[in-house]
Amino acid sequence: KQQKYLSVPSGEFFKFPKDIYLAFLKICEVAYEASITGSPLQLSDSSATPYQLLDLLQEDPHNDIESGISPCYSFLHSSVQDFLAAYYISRKEPDDIKQHIQKMECSTKSNQFSLIIEFLSGLG
Repeated sequence: KQQKYLSVPSGEFFKFPKDIYLAFLKICEVAYEASITGSPLQLSDSSATPYQLLDLLQEDPHNDIESGISPCYSFLHSSVQDFLAAYYISRKEPDDIKQHIQKMECSTKSNQFSLIIEFLSGLG
């Protein structure tokens, strides 16, 4: 079976199979949302599976399986989450990128966003 590949735009140097690329884009969005809200990732096992295949998430070892609450996941390292959030922002229009940066710089948690802004400057 021949795999369909989807090129990553903007002159990126790598290609992903389409299903992996779409999961990658979604996990970038999830990373951004988690960074902005500061909340843990709560994903059902079925929705976490594509992301786990990318080896970017780990299940929180303190999950209470018997509680019936969806398991919590975290990124392997906070810098992974920051890079993915920056990649998500980098794919926006230039005016939107500028708004995101201004929003992060004016936030009371601006130190929390400094690595995202650094990664973003390298992705531009």
